[in-house]
Amino acid sequence: MAPTTIWDLEDDPDGNVQHLLEHDITVEEAEEVLFDPQSRRAVSRSSGLPIAFGWTLTGRRLAVVS
Repeated sequence: MAPTTIWDLEDDPDGNVQHLLEHDITVEEAEEVLFDPQSRRAVSRSSGLPIAFGWTLTGRRLAVVS
């Protein structure tokens, strides 16, 4: 079974989709990093939440907190 991510509504001003867009990151790019088994996993020092460090298909390096 493939992993699934549940995103906030795109028009939620306090949601994670809007947060991504503020950083010029698409949901698809974030999912590329989250679902890539090559991405390095850790715990965010600032939030304590899981974080994935990886590359998008277009070559962008991202850190995605989930």
